[in-house]
Amino acid sequence: MKNMTKRIFATVFIAAVICMGCFIFILLEMDKITGRYNDLLEGYVENRRIMSEISQQMYNIQALIAGHVVDTDREGQKQYEEKIEQAEQQIQELFSQFETRLSEETEKELFHQVTDSYNAFDSQMNIAMKFSRQGAVKSAEYYVCTVMNQYLETANEAFDTYYERTKIVVEQAKKEMKEDLARMRIWRNFAVGVMSCVLLVCLVVVYFSGRKILNRQRLESDENNEKIMDMQYKTIVGMANLIESRDGETGEHVKRTSDYAGMLAEELSKEGAYQDDISVKYMENLWKAAPLHDIGKIMISDAILQKPGKLTKEEFDKMKCHASEGGKIIDNTLEAIDDKEYLEMAHKVARYHHEKWDGTGYPEGLKGEEIPLCARIMAVADVFDALISKRCYKEAMPLDEAYDIIRESSGSHFDPVVVEAFLKIRPKVEAYIRREEEKAEN
Repeated sequence: MKNMTKRIFATVFIAAVICMGCFIFILLEMDKITGRYNDLLEGYVENRRIMSEISQQMYNIQALIAGHVVDTDREGQKQYEEKIEQAEQQIQELFSQFETRLSEETEKELFHQVTDSYNAFDSQMNIAMKFSRQGAVKSAEYYVCTVMNQYLETANEAFDTYYERTKIVVEQAKKEMKEDLARMRIWRNFAVGVMSCVLLVCLVVVYFSGRKILNRQRLESDENNEKIMDMQYKTIVGMANLIESRDGETGEHVKRTSDYAGMLAEELSKEGAYQDDISVKYMENLWKAAPLHDIGKIMISDAILQKPGKLTKEEFDKMKCHASEGGKIIDNTLEAIDDKEYLEMAHKVARYHHEKWDGTGYPEGLKGEEIPLCARIMAVADVFDALISKRCYKEAMPLDEAYDIIRESSGSHFDPVVVEAFLKIRPKVEAYIRREEEKAEN
């Protein structure tokens, strides 16, 4: 019996050693496999981030050149040129970062396509600025809107090619990882055949280790996606602030109107006719889209934007073009963003926030619920902030008068349901205004 116990113990011990050896081998290999996959995935995510920044900076330069063209003041043009120079330096730094990360010849070829497109883009940019300085606005606009855009599209095509290639490589790596993990399961099954009780313990270890690895991958992927989205949003807000600064406003207008729209959408989501239309995602998209509502003003000259007196009919007709131009700019310059719901909302906010409930607005004269809900919300937020803010052509209006105008415009300018919700959140809005004023004082 004693000898039997020793033999059983020896057998169990040998089985345990074999099982532990198998599982140690499995765990090490799994960590190595997932490590390779993580390194590959992180590398491509970083490359995509750099390419996205390059693309955004090129669009930023195109927007700055457009501002240079419409700005007839030489000092204003110099300011645009300084910003363009800074953007060019940032692009060169990004190119340097990206080039050091390339290893395959196909990647280097795509990189050279992008740099060639950028060099040509840079050359056309200089021509456009030259025309702009000489006052040849039409020629400068042609280079900005047509010639430079062609090179932007060429660069973006190279980026798209790289993205598609990235998907193939990552999918192949994922497939290889699955095959490697399948081989590890063979070792696991072998350990089961040797000693099932030892395997049970090891399976628990593998299970929790596997969950930890997958959770880490998911967390890192979510963090990278959030960083990319945050970068895109900051770029968008920066563009909006740049445009607002041209008519004497600061970024505070952009921030305030976004916050008013967010508070108003939150109130509408609680109850009433529109509660089923407004989800958490809808409110997030509206808050992020709101800064772009006046992006079309980049196409309006400073002489009109900064005019202290009342605009003439001709000037006002030109000013009204900013709504339709804003929609076009969003369609043409932000199409690389993956979130199509957000892009659609940004387009609607920019194009339709000057439409009126009774059909007398612009650019299309939409009436009632023909106007997208997000634009109806934006209209109230935008007008309210304009009323209580000091502008080059007027003083700030007291809150009571501003609220009276909003109330009286219900059913004519504004959606009555939206106005009713806005009046309900007056205490919340006024508390917000006081906080912002205290921040400004401090």
